[in-house]
Amino acid sequence: MKFFLLFFSFLLSPLLVLAQTINLDVSHIPDSLQVDANAVVRYDHRVFEVKNKGKATYQVRYACTILNNKAADLANLYLHYDLLKEIDDMEAQLYDAEGNIIKKFHEKDFKDQLAHSSGTFVDDTRVKYLEVMADNYPYTIVFEYSTTYNGLLFYPNWTPIDDENISLQEASFQAVIPTDLQLRYKNNLLDIEPIVTQDATDNIFSWKLQNQKPIKYEVVGPYKQTPSVLLAPSDFSIEKHDGNLETWEDLGTFYYNLNKDRDALPEATIQEIKALVANETDQRKIIEKVYKYVQERTRYVGIQLGIGGWQTFKAETVDKNKYGDCKALTNYTQALLKNVGIPAYYTLIRAGRNTYDIDPDFTHKSFNHVILTIPLDTDTMFLECTSQN
Repeated sequence: MKFFLLFFSFLLSPLLVLAQTINLDVSHIPDSLQVDANAVVRYDHRVFEVKNKGKATYQVRYACTILNNKAADLANLYLHYDLLKEIDDMEAQLYDAEGNIIKKFHEKDFKDQLAHSSGTFVDDTRVKYLEVMADNYPYTIVFEYSTTYNGLLFYPNWTPIDDENISLQEASFQAVIPTDLQLRYKNNLLDIEPIVTQDATDNIFSWKLQNQKPIKYEVVGPYKQTPSVLLAPSDFSIEKHDGNLETWEDLGTFYYNLNKDRDALPEATIQEIKALVANETDQRKIIEKVYKYVQERTRYVGIQLGIGGWQTFKAETVDKNKYGDCKALTNYTQALLKNVGIPAYYTLIRAGRNTYDIDPDFTHKSFNHVILTIPLDTDTMFLECTSQN
């Protein structure tokens, strides 16, 4: 797979990168970009500007021509937000094949609703969305919006082509980073380096990609087959908790400090669990009894609010309320095992079907679940603490 890239230094204000640069008349799309394409991204300009290690803004201006109904979902925009991320200045425009505007959409036209994932009882994630219906193909949709981040454990990635059978006229990405902070990035299927310029306060990293024909996925190929640049902070801050993301050990230290001293249990529960395993000498049987104790007395309830998406409930809270999410139930099980002499480790994993491998060489947002790891003398046991089966 080859990607031909043209780079340029953005000498103007980052906001000017968002200016429209392509005539939206479909006749201006090169024929080579329409072959095997269901849609053509006309332009996709993004600026991610870090203010400090805990705050940033992200501005997007995006236009896509939908050639047929196989790409109709690209006319829909879904913007998730929560206590740590705000969506501002949303608008959209719909154009016909000749590039004439049909309709304008403003913030009041976007719907706003809860965005609970399956199995989640309470969280602070909501979604603002716009679903656009057009009668005649081809047509072009333009989206513009900005996001404010209040907490920067993660940076957005740049994925200029995010699916197969989509071609691209032009895309650009700028990361504006204060000179006292470090940007970490890694290319996926893009063997390139950004152009870096500097002003009085910031280092500006600039990428540009032009005239890309559609990608066809390999049927049994890797999960990630589209070109992207992964971005991540070095130093970060989220809800007054500071950390570093340069190594996996740094990330582990952040999670450890965030969750330490949250494993205290009531004395009555400690005595109950010790009595439960008092006659057992086999480690595996002790673990099985503790695991069954958790299954019979707790249930999974997903609650993630703010830093609670990463910080566990205290073990005594789970003991009292008899419920928790994956973090809380894992921490609770770990605390019970600790009190009967079995060391266990709170473990971050990437779970789910069709998921991607975690890159060992780039510390990055990679995890969506927590389980418990227990090293035994001749084996290692993993406990899924949210399951009652």
